[in-house]
Amino acid sequence: MKTPLRVVNGSQFETPVIPSGPTPAPAERKKRELRDDYIVMLCSLRGNVEKDSTEDQMLVRWVFDRMAANKFADDLLQKLEAVAADKLIGEWEEAKERVREQQKKIDRHREEIARETIALNRLSEVRGKRQAEWDIAQQTKKQLGRYASQGDLDKANLWLLKCEGEVEIANQQHVMQQQRINQMNLVEMKPLMEKLNKLAADEARLAHMVLGTSYTDEYGLVHPPRAPLR
Repeated sequence: MKTPLRVVNGSQFETPVIPSGPTPAPAERKKRELRDDYIVMLCSLRGNVEKDSTEDQMLVRWVFDRMAANKFADDLLQKLEAVAADKLIGEWEEAKERVREQQKKIDRHREEIARETIALNRLSEVRGKRQAEWDIAQQTKKQLGRYASQGDLDKANLWLLKCEGEVEIANQQHVMQQQRINQMNLVEMKPLMEKLNKLAADEARLAHMVLGTSYTDEYGLVHPPRAPLR
């Protein structure tokens, strides 16, 4: 059963990232069983020799020497495992931090898109006003009639020409702003999201190694639960 992951810093992107901070307490692991067939064999041989004889004492000493060596090896192994575990947990924390930083970059990019969209809306309003002024100028010219003076005709034509120029400028500004937003949405956002997905996949892999939780990698492969690191 998969462990649900809470989303932090940039939750609108649905990227599963385990929050920064102390590592959650994992399930209790079974204590390592030290079984040594050599010790078993030495103990069984004691049944073939006289008790407290030289051979028996040698077998007992070998058993204790073997047990001491095994304990030393197990203690050393646990220390090495603890060092490796601390290193892996450190890498996991760094991976989570990279995901959060990438999410912040995407947040900032989306905020910039929002600001540019507000500017686009303002340009849309300006374009509408300029178009309305052009409509009025054109209607005014039509209403002059055949008996209008040349001065009135020149004035109407000049006004209409001025309105046409302002409409053209407003249209160009609107198109350029729309292209800028398209660039930000379709071109600039893509590599940001691709990097976020890669970082999140790496974080999930490390979380699986530390906590033993199940996860699905970037290729859609489901990794089943495993024994936690600690």
